[in-house]
Amino acid sequence: MKNIVKIKGTKSGVIVMLDKESTYEELTEAVTEKFRSAASFLGNARVTVKFEGKTLSDLEKFKLIDIISENTDLDIICITDDD
Repeated sequence: MKNIVKIKGTKSGVIVMLDKESTYEELTEAVTEKFRSAASFLGNARVTVKFEGKTLSDLEKFKLIDIISENTDLDIICITDDD
């Protein structure tokens, strides 16, 4: 399986880069696995999260935030956008 989810750290948080061609279901599975395997590296910081790549509805973003929260100790304080 190709790397359809990438995590990039910034000063204030995390950018989650999502493959535009993948389905939402594929992305949820990949986000689950990616954050589960990176949990110890990410620690328990307070972070913002930004999604890039695939366009998501607000509901889809909130579901991904739930997945990240369930699989890490990150304290997600908000979702950021470009606009």
